[in-house]
Amino acid sequence: MESHLNLSTLTGGLVAVLVAVSAYGAPAYIATPLVTLSGVQLYVQGMNAKGDVTGFATGYAGTFGRAFIYSQGTLGDLGTLGGVDSSGQGINQSGQVTGFSTLVPSSIEAHAFIYAGGTMRDLGTLVSGGRAVGSAINASGQVTGWASTATGSAHAFLYSEGTMVDLTPDSQGAEGRGINDKGEVVGGFYQPSGLLPQHAFLYSNGVVTDLGTLGGLSSRANAINASGQVTGFASIGENLAPGNDASHAYIYSNGAMVDLDTLGGRDSGGASINSQGQVVGASAVVGSKIWRAFLYAGGTMYDLNTLVVSGLGGGTLTGTVAINDAGRILAVGCNITADSCTSAQRAYVLDPAPDQPGGGGGCASTGGVQPGPIDPTLPLLLMLALIGISLPERSWRRRCHSHCGATDH
Repeated sequence: MESHLNLSTLTGGLVAVLVAVSAYGAPAYIATPLVTLSGVQLYVQGMNAKGDVTGFATGYAGTFGRAFIYSQGTLGDLGTLGGVDSSGQGINQSGQVTGFSTLVPSSIEAHAFIYAGGTMRDLGTLVSGGRAVGSAINASGQVTGWASTATGSAHAFLYSEGTMVDLTPDSQGAEGRGINDKGEVVGGFYQPSGLLPQHAFLYSNGVVTDLGTLGGLSSRANAINASGQVTGFASIGENLAPGNDASHAYIYSNGAMVDLDTLGGRDSGGASINSQGQVVGASAVVGSKIWRAFLYAGGTMYDLNTLVVSGLGGGTLTGTVAINDAGRILAVGCNITADSCTSAQRAYVLDPAPDQPGGGGGCASTGGVQPGPIDPTLPLLLMLALIGISLPERSWRRRCHSHCGATDH
């Protein structure tokens, strides 16, 4: 059963407002921090069309991490499949959540789940005794993610109408990361030879298509919209050593992968794409080791920090998680001093602002700093390691490029 912690006295909720354009033709946003109870840290992983957020929370109920839904100022604990820990990874417009949960308190075995109507349902695995993680869910309740196989490697799956199907049976490892309402799935896979780096793939109508790269060796897809446009990151072919080639965010559409470039630094990655083809992600910048969140719209990549007119409270947006069709963005950030994060990581919802001049940059407001680690991916990686889900090392380090300020490869 879902239990709720009412936060209405701590925050006014997340208010949807009209889309606006600044005097410079760039969109403008108002930031609202997701404020929670003292000692509770939220790690956001997904957002739906209504702006409801899912992820996992640490620091309460005596757990390492618990799946939650954050909606209109209320934090709902989704519970587990019988174990101690769980994490929400994706949420659809009906409020159904997918993710993973341990099964019994004394075991590290974890399964993918769907949470709906107050109940968490086990989706099973690809093999007996295996493990699984749900990463994204569409409007009809189809789920993609990755699950262990008889060989111990992870394969991408599609769960539909009670059945989990291996989408990449011949791969040396794969992960499903995004799904649209047509049931098309995107992610990353290692080819059967095992000799090539990870490539982005698209699963559509029973066929898996390698999306290629931007001229380099590797790529991964993170999200797909209703029109079949895909975003993620791909290496650009700078003749660097394998595993250390520069990568850029891209949009893949109609058979072509288009380079979105960066905010001036070497690397970038796309995390989410909406029906208008707007992309959010993170990019390296010149003169800083900490990445910055970006919005790509109308052919231009913007540093999101320059578009926020109020609500950051002195914080800097270092990455993004999602953008929905209303233009609402889920982002993460921290306070930066001397090129280091000096506060806990915190999550923000960015709403398109009413018409007002300029892009601004974080007018002062109460930011709701919460205790906990700075790196938003570290607890999730530890949880996944705990339950024994593993992919090749490069793939895990690349996860961070979707929404945080990592710079290692």
